[in-house]
Amino acid sequence: MKTIAIYPNINKAESAEVMERIHQYFADKDVRIVMSKDKANMFNCQEYGVDKLADEQIDLGLSIGGDGTLLGVCRRLYDNKIPACGINIGRVGFLADIELSELETRLDSLLKGEYQIVERTVISGSVMSKGNKRFLGHALNDVVIGKGGLSRMLHLGMRINDIHINDYKADG
Repeated sequence: MKTIAIYPNINKAESAEVMERIHQYFADKDVRIVMSKDKANMFNCQEYGVDKLADEQIDLGLSIGGDGTLLGVCRRLYDNKIPACGINIGRVGFLADIELSELETRLDSLLKGEYQIVERTVISGSVMSKGNKRFLGHALNDVVIGKGGLSRMLHLGMRINDIHINDYKADG
């Protein structure tokens, strides 16, 4: 039995409609659906709720939102090499794979194994300050570095696979 974790963007009104459709779709399927308990309660899907979603053994992450929601889910699932698929209810949807008009058809394809996993390049960000290195996380498209409120020079270094590429000094 597959386990699918659902990550809805609670700030998008359309999430409720999509969750209802997902709930109906999976009602008679041999699939375990999980999501955080608080979000499961929000969407009246208490049977999906788990205490610690990060501790669940899942086969697929399904995001409901736009590309930003999908990128956040990808960051969460990256370390465990769990694939993610996005249901687009955002404005653009360059990365989200499923449009609302094709939701049930595409979910059928997922369950039948009729899909292709596209591996993307992942970048990681960290900050070195006063000899201490702090890992910021993984990203699919960019890492933003801001200098903060005070005007001062930043010293930036870029590495690819632990190979030093270049150093940069910049103020913005």
